[in-house]
Amino acid sequence: MEDLKIALAGCGRVAQTHVRNLQAIFGRSEVLVGVCDTDPRRAEAMAQEAGGRPFGDIGRMLEAVKPDALLLCTPPSVREMPIRLCCEAGVAFFCETPPAPDAKTCRRIHGLLARSGVVNAVGFQWRYLDLVDECRRWLVGKRVSAVVSRFASDTLFAGDLPAWLTLADRGGGPVFAETLHALDLVRYLVGNISSVMAFGSNAVVPAGPKMTVPDTLAMTFSLEGGGVGSHYHGWAEKQPTAEIVIRTGFDVICLDLVGNRLTGTVDGQKLACEAGVDPWRREIETFLQAVSATDQSLIRSGYGDACETVLVSSAVMESLRASILARVDIGA
Repeated sequence: MEDLKIALAGCGRVAQTHVRNLQAIFGRSEVLVGVCDTDPRRAEAMAQEAGGRPFGDIGRMLEAVKPDALLLCTPPSVREMPIRLCCEAGVAFFCETPPAPDAKTCRRIHGLLARSGVVNAVGFQWRYLDLVDECRRWLVGKRVSAVVSRFASDTLFAGDLPAWLTLADRGGGPVFAETLHALDLVRYLVGNISSVMAFGSNAVVPAGPKMTVPDTLAMTFSLEGGGVGSHYHGWAEKQPTAEIVIRTGFDVICLDLVGNRLTGTVDGQKLACEAGVDPWRREIETFLQAVSATDQSLIRSGYGDACETVLVSSAVMESLRASILARVDIGA
């Protein structure tokens, strides 16, 4: 793993997090062989911070430095071309969320991967949280009746939002930026979502040319296993919230991602534990181990599985547009 050559595409905020984790994992500052960004100043700055040659074109970077792995931290609309290049060059890749801007593109990319066989991962970091491991253990043998999740943040009050993030056809707003993480965690913990109905509001931040997504949304969904659920998401709240409550009829389990705690009453016994690992670091370390061993089975969220979460998120977007029940055709 120490000898892996790693390149980075996209030098925004999330890239900074991954670079810090790479530096901690390897115990050195220079961890990259190539850095790419459409803004040459950002590429130069990242190269100075983390090593590697700066580039303005991903294809030229892959050809010049020949990395073993690429960290893809570009905007959602810049996914297909880099992944296609990785497949052609046999380069493993870690793709930030969302893995594609829409379900159609996601399916097309998945087809490329099925033919190439390169190791791949998508940044659903909560799957790597130790509390999630424990929650799955608590749920063994249980039949889930209901799931209620709540996520809220002050995202729309931040002053450095990229322009594409609040556009429905480019960034997808809260649905594709954050709600999909909640939906992915629901899928990982209790099984696939089969149908959704969603409603959105712009009561805090009015809709307009630069704001074509809701600032707040609520949705209900059904689970393939027979249970039901609901999710609330606010993008204009000062009090951060990220929790999922799971009920089995006799048990209640609460996963609090802000407080880093898992609590519940399971089989009549009250249980509680706190997080002990950094999921962002653990997911990158696991990806590097998978690349080093050429072992896709180590990855908890490969592109194919992530594609199914995108299908659910796309159904939410469809329901928001039409205010009707939207089916999720997994595997169609």
